[in-house]
Amino acid sequence: MRQDASRQAPLLTVTSHGLTDAGRCRQCNEDCLLLDDGLGLYVVADGMGGHQGGDVAARLTVRVMHTHLMRARAAGVTGAVGERQHLPGAADLSPVARDVRAAIQAANLAVKTAAQENPDLEGMGSTVAAAYLHKQVLVAANVGDSPIYLLRGGVLRLLSVPHTVAAEQGARVKTLPAPLQEQLSHMLTRAVGTREAVEADFFETIPRSGDVLLLCTDGLTGKVADAELQAVLEAHPPREACDTLVRLALERGGEDNITCLVLQLQAA
Repeated sequence: MRQDASRQAPLLTVTSHGLTDAGRCRQCNEDCLLLDDGLGLYVVADGMGGHQGGDVAARLTVRVMHTHLMRARAAGVTGAVGERQHLPGAADLSPVARDVRAAIQAANLAVKTAAQENPDLEGMGSTVAAAYLHKQVLVAANVGDSPIYLLRGGVLRLLSVPHTVAAEQGARVKTLPAPLQEQLSHMLTRAVGTREAVEADFFETIPRSGDVLLLCTDGLTGKVADAELQAVLEAHPPREACDTLVRLALERGGEDNITCLVLQLQAA
C-alpha cells in the first residue's frame, strides 16, 4: 500500500461530460452512465445478460449506487487523506471508500434479487467503474472490465483492475496465444449481480488540480489505444474529448456499445 499524506488537496472545480452510443452493430445499448457533479459521483456500467437483462442490470446498478451514496453523504461521512491502491478488504479502506463498497454491494443485491424474481432476467449482471470525490479523497472502484484511467502529470495510469480470465491467467502465464488472449479477454470473473456477494478493487488518492479521469467501457478501449486516449485527453476538454473518442471507436467498427465519461479537475 502506498500513501501520500503530505499533500493537501486544494479547492477544486470539476468539469465533466459523458457520452454513450449503441454502436453500429447493436440495436440495444446495455451501457449506462451517471454524472452527479454536486455529489461528486461518476459511474459507468456495462450490462450483460441479453437484450433486456443487460440494460436492466446496468441501469439498476447505477441507480442503486447513486441512491446509496446520496444517503451516505447526508449522514456526514468524512474520508481519510492518503493514497491506497487495490486494497483487498474493507478494513483498510477509508470511510469514503467503505461507502462506495457498500453502494456496490447494495447494487449487487438489487440486481441479483431482480434476476431471481423475473425469469426473463436470469443471469443478468453488470460491470461497474466508479469515481467518487468527497472532501480530500478521490476513490476509484471497479468490478469487471470497464476501465478507469487517471491522467496526471503527463502520465496516463490505469487505476482499475480488469476482472477477466485473460488478465488473471496472464498474471500467472507470461504469454498467451493471441486467439486465446482475445477470447479470454471478454470472459469476466466478477460482475455485479451474478453472485451473492461481489468484491470491487479500489484506488484512493488525493485529487490534484490538473487531474483528468476517464471512465469507459470496453467498446471504447477495444478500438482506441492508451496512447491515443492520452493524446485526446490532453488536447481536449471533457465534452470534446468524449465526442472525439466515441467517433474514433465508431469509425473503427463500433461493434459494441461505446461509453466514455471524462472529468477534469482544476483549482478553484
